[in-house]
Amino acid sequence: MRKDQAFKSLALTEVNTHILEAARESVSQEQEWEFFCECGRPDCHEHVELTLDAYIALHDGGRAVLAKGHRLSQVERAHGLQADAEALRRQAQHQLQRALSLQRDRRMTALTKANEVRVARARLKQQLREGDASIEQILATPPECASTAKVLDLLLAVPNIGPVRAGRLLTTAGVKPTKAIAMLTERQRAHLIELLRSRTRL
Repeated sequence: MRKDQAFKSLALTEVNTHILEAARESVSQEQEWEFFCECGRPDCHEHVELTLDAYIALHDGGRAVLAKGHRLSQVERAHGLQADAEALRRQAQHQLQRALSLQRDRRMTALTKANEVRVARARLKQQLREGDASIEQILATPPECASTAKVLDLLLAVPNIGPVRAGRLLTTAGVKPTKAIAMLTERQRAHLIELLRSRTRL
């Protein structure tokens, strides 16, 4: 019986939709039209008078046309809940895809940025080797690509500074070999620059 009620309810909803299409040709939007009650009860033959706007508001809101005191059958309610759950599932899937897309975009942006930093840092080391850049100037005002570089790595790019001399410079300045340029204290930075300027005496 419940399945019959659900079938009747769905059929009446379709009939009401056809009534709407026919009524739309009416010149008066305020005129009330008779729509079938969609409760689905076998003994229900009632009509509900609604304007087109009122019916459209019910239809778009996913609500049934019901006569006073009538309710949807449990089967029909279950269909409605199932439809709502499916809509929520699709929305959740859409949000998940959007989040994954944003995550991929952020990852690609981070990888691109990291690659740009590596290229710029390699170019800076080459300039140090060729004498086109000053290690003292880089330490004083480090460019963005050098901020996260290890002090030792840049020192080893300077002509005439090998591992032994670089280690001695860092030890004298109180700087760990693994320390990045951006993490140097002002005292360490100033001390290291002073040592580099007078490194011929070391």
